[in-house]
Amino acid sequence: TVFKGVLALNDCAMLIAARPVLKSSGAGMPQGTLIIGRFIDRSLIARLNELMHLKFSIHPVASAEKLPGFAAVAPLLQAEGDIAVKSWNAELINGYTLLNDIYGKPALYIQVELPRPILQRGSVGRMYMAGTCISICFIFGLIIYLGFHKLLNSQGALKESELRFRSIAEST
Repeated sequence: TVFKGVLALNDCAMLIAARPVLKSSGAGMPQGTLIIGRFIDRSLIARLNELMHLKFSIHPVASAEKLPGFAAVAPLLQAEGDIAVKSWNAELINGYTLLNDIYGKPALYIQVELPRPILQRGSVGRMYMAGTCISICFIFGLIIYLGFHKLLNSQGALKESELRFRSIAEST
């Protein structure tokens, strides 16, 4: 039989795959089994982080409850393939999923940490929008003030002109 997946050991985990050794045609009795495995260690995780440009970590099920904030997402991860997403702050968002071992039992939790550039860009956009609104209000306020000032000056000049006209009309 063919199987592949995670093998949970006492103190670590291993990626494993096994296939029967058959003739090139795929027919006949298996002549044995080819098993390939690789320990999931810090160097493998660092290499995968570098290749995928992500910051992720892998935690055994037994020690995952000790992780900060994990209790909030643990109820959402009941079966393999379940995904939980939690935003802990304005800069980062975390995603979690559960991996079962080759026997179907929960083995590992994967945590992915991603920056939130869209939220940060939205905050910058909000600041620009507020600055623009304040600038527009200031400009319109200045225009209204100057218009009102000109109106008052023109009314004063009109009254002054009217008084001069009346004084000339009365003197003649």
